[in-house]
Amino acid sequence: MKRKPESFEESYVKEELFWNSFEESDPPWNFIFRDTVDSTNDVAKELAEGGEQEITVVWAEAQTKGRGRMGRAWLSEPHENILLSLLLRPKIPKERIYSITAALSLSVVMAVESMYGLKSRVKWPNDVILNGKKLAGVLTEVSLKGNSPEYVIAGVGINANWSPVEELIYPATCIALETGKRVQREQVAVKVLKQFELLYGLIREKRYEEVLSKWVKKADFFGKEVTINLDGRSIQGVPIGLAPNGSLIMEEKGGGRLSIHYGDMRC
Repeated sequence: MKRKPESFEESYVKEELFWNSFEESDPPWNFIFRDTVDSTNDVAKELAEGGEQEITVVWAEAQTKGRGRMGRAWLSEPHENILLSLLLRPKIPKERIYSITAALSLSVVMAVESMYGLKSRVKWPNDVILNGKKLAGVLTEVSLKGNSPEYVIAGVGINANWSPVEELIYPATCIALETGKRVQREQVAVKVLKQFELLYGLIREKRYEEVLSKWVKKADFFGKEVTINLDGRSIQGVPIGLAPNGSLIMEEKGGGRLSIHYGDMRC
């Protein structure tokens, strides 16, 4: 069973709002709008392989093979949510790529708080959580050339007006359910992208630690006991910091410290 907020109408976003909001941006932004795609990340990859330059945003009204981290499906009803990917070509070392993931998830948190007063939080490594439920997720994919990325595809799915009723791995929510009214997706998306533009500017200036520091401040799991599930085993401990490459630094119950590169966190 799936739910739709009341007074649903199939509608497309107002593309001109995106163009107008970024017409003075440097570097320039390009927008590509599609109806239905397999995955916005896949479209952005094809563009990158074809020589498309940054910053290009691929928007879709629906995905047939939307995915999240570790190959998991990302579900969304058509015309309901925000499904987009950014094609970036940052001149940064590969060890700093996580700062892009952090910047995009942080941008979601900052946007929904400024627009609706909703106090969402980032969750390592790539999620946005609101009232204990998943509001958004980021999927970052990279093509490396030596020690640097040739390009980075940063995709984000934001539950604006719809979320699945059934609990998949985590319960989910959407902005409409939390506020009690439907939202204009393009307004939310533009706000998120404008926030990201500022943070990506810091990354381009090699100010990675500022981005990660802002991300840490929007997390609420540091200093609390959590469980990390990875490779069929569970690790319990207390997160105490974030490494420059995005690894989670945890203090185990026995007193030792671990640097965890990936996994699923349960708070």
